[in-house]
Amino acid sequence: MVGHENGNGSSSKDGARRRKTGLIVAGAAAKGPFAAGALKTISRDERFDVRAVAGASSGALNAAVYAAGLRVGKEKEAADLLCDLWKERASFTRIAFARQRRKIVFNALKQFKGPTTKEIRLRVVTSSLWGKHDDFGHLRFERSFDFGPDAFQDDKSLRWIAEVCVASAAIPIPSTRTVRRIWDSTGTAASSTMHPSGGRSKPRRSITSSS
Repeated sequence: MVGHENGNGSSSKDGARRRKTGLIVAGAAAKGPFAAGALKTISRDERFDVRAVAGASSGALNAAVYAAGLRVGKEKEAADLLCDLWKERASFTRIAFARQRRKIVFNALKQFKGPTTKEIRLRVVTSSLWGKHDDFGHLRFERSFDFGPDAFQDDKSLRWIAEVCVASAAIPIPSTRTVRRIWDSTGTAASSTMHPSGGRSKPRRSITSSS
């Protein structure tokens, strides 16, 4: 989905009016490669001056890498990289575990470190089956994480973006353990592993399961 900000905007090389644009990248694993292809087309269209990107699930992975490229003026390279990653790295054996997915996303984000040339915003939407009550008493199952341009400049921040994106794009895998995410009073998620015996391992401060 593409949204435009009202206003005259700037002009592209061919004289067409450029408009400040926000992108919403949809989720669902099978749609990830198609979304990457759409981003490749948008990255080469001079009409779009993208300043904000939001995504959930597989869309979060696409959105983060594309936003990283936008920040340094390399959106075409970021879109190309996403297409390559979906073709070459998306087999089940390479993404079965969260640590594998975190590494793929982190390494992709690292390729676009450097001085900021465009102020961009990234929003990643995650969810929890247990939810959390908001200030009005409503039970909500989603939580948004917002990142500005400064969040893309050091490895620690990039690892956190990768962690959030992988949590958004969780893949349910049958095993002898059931992983439960508990949203604590600070609004973060504590992950605790439930064993078949009924015992519980020590909670680990994270928004993803240990894989």
